[in-house]
Amino acid sequence: MKLIASIYLLLHSAFVLEQQPCMPTHPQRPLVLKTSVQFTAKIRLLVKLPELNYQLKVKACIDKEITERPPGKSFRRFNILGTNTKVMNIEEENGALAVDFRHLQVKEQRVMNGGRNEGALIVTEELHVITFETEIYHQGLKLDLETTSLPVIIISNVSQLPNGWASILWYNMLCSEQKNVTFFLNPPAANWKDLSEALSWQFSCVTSRGLNTDQLATLAEKLLGPQENYDNCLVPWTKFCKVSILDAHASSGTENRCHCINDFIFAVPVLAHLFNAGFVSRRTCHISLSLFGFGLMESLSLSRST
Repeated sequence: MKLIASIYLLLHSAFVLEQQPCMPTHPQRPLVLKTSVQFTAKIRLLVKLPELNYQLKVKACIDKEITERPPGKSFRRFNILGTNTKVMNIEEENGALAVDFRHLQVKEQRVMNGGRNEGALIVTEELHVITFETEIYHQGLKLDLETTSLPVIIISNVSQLPNGWASILWYNMLCSEQKNVTFFLNPPAANWKDLSEALSWQFSCVTSRGLNTDQLATLAEKLLGPQENYDNCLVPWTKFCKVSILDAHASSGTENRCHCINDFIFAVPVLAHLFNAGFVSRRTCHISLSLFGFGLMESLSLSRST
């Protein structure tokens, strides 16, 4: 029995999700999926056993283990459409078994009366888990294996992408549990030191350059007001993603509302990409950033000279 248990543990830990669910149209925003838009994922079996080189079918499903929600709370439910069952293939370069899912989609289930599910959380705070499962027959034993994604956000409009990505960032920064789908019912605050590192990383992923000390200080002041030291300050989730901040650099005598910090964090890398691709001018970038009240033009990795 110990040998059987050891084999099961080995195979279970070797069945892994190599690439998290991601829309090909937004490769730098994994784990944010839009209904009716294809997303991809890749599964791999890390052990090489000759007797396993047969048709291993892997099936994708969503919220498989989430059978109960908090009392009085209703979450949207989804189906996975497209090619949700595929056979693992042997990769020529390493002989390992792997499977690429390239044509998956999520579609919301309708309630019986034809209406929509009323969620306890807004769309961009509702977490879901995608499971990939298979059956392995080894030495006369049938083993059920599965691996799960990190929690995903499912949006219905591309305008929800910034807040969806902010939720993914917040969850993975502050939660060590893989399947805590009720995290945003009571999300913890983030320490500014940790949050600033995450924001700088976010910029560097797209612009090839992180935020410097002065730029991070500007963001901290926008969020928290003037402070001598921001390292131990806590940033509530609502202030980061939901509450508009006051534009302290407004030219008029009145206080103008600025977008929340998260909107700006998402907008700057997009502007950098559009500028470098030749779709917008440097002047347009300056004007767009001024609407947010931030002088961070130098944070863009601008390759064009005009």
